[in-house]
Amino acid sequence: MPAAFTHYWQREKLMPGDEPRYCSQAFSTQFVERGVSAGDRVFFVSYYGKRPYLVGAITAVTNPVVLENGAERVDAVPGSGSIIDFDRAIPLEVARAIIRLPSGEGLKFAAEDVLDSQTLRGVQRISAASAELLDGLLGVTGGDYTDDELVYEVEMVEDGLYPDEVAVSQGYTEGAVAQVVVNRYERDPDARRACLEHYGFSCVVCEIDLSAFYGELGAGFIHVHHVTPISELGQDYAIDPVKDLVPVCPNCHAMLHRKSPPMSVEELREIYEAHTSALLEE
Repeated sequence: MPAAFTHYWQREKLMPGDEPRYCSQAFSTQFVERGVSAGDRVFFVSYYGKRPYLVGAITAVTNPVVLENGAERVDAVPGSGSIIDFDRAIPLEVARAIIRLPSGEGLKFAAEDVLDSQTLRGVQRISAASAELLDGLLGVTGGDYTDDELVYEVEMVEDGLYPDEVAVSQGYTEGAVAQVVVNRYERDPDARRACLEHYGFSCVVCEIDLSAFYGELGAGFIHVHHVTPISELGQDYAIDPVKDLVPVCPNCHAMLHRKSPPMSVEELREIYEAHTSALLEE
């Protein structure tokens, strides 16, 4: 099934009375790197006046063509290109729902209703649900996209790990994407085991040991958090289980990821200690 991408298009000044223009091709130096291929949907987005705009979209007819100057060209399937429109605003509620892959992050906002000026730059893969929202703004329906949104700290999977802790075969190399139900960064159980052998099963933020509250049910249950977000690690990065990983309880793990990028363990510990101290004083 096709994937979907956004591609930044610098605003152009269209003159009154100009004939309508249709999106027919796009140029970049990131199409190959980002994985754009034949059949994929490419949405052209722009930004001005602190607001996002949807210029148009095409469906790629072939894989990117690499030109002599190093640029890459993607041509549209005939009839798939929409009318170029620099005044087609993306509603803020739609912008907030757009998820970028493989980072799993949404578009960044500089303020509650102000999009970050850099968040749309370059070529970025987006989730299936995000593509359907953008197609809806163009009046296009029925897109059959790969449904591969990353999921973090929201539901358990069959092996008792969270989706961001999917086990792989061997070694401490992390960062490759595995197609399971969703695309997830692979995580090595041996690295997890080595981390817990060093730190134990108490949360490094709140110091809770779940076995103390849940007995045998909670024994040995703890999350392992990457100090550096795994999406920032290279595919062949060799994990140091002591330096790069720490054990955290599910609550603290979720709180670490309430910011993007995640806050540091030290920062969350300060917040936790300040609030627990305040509660004790009441």
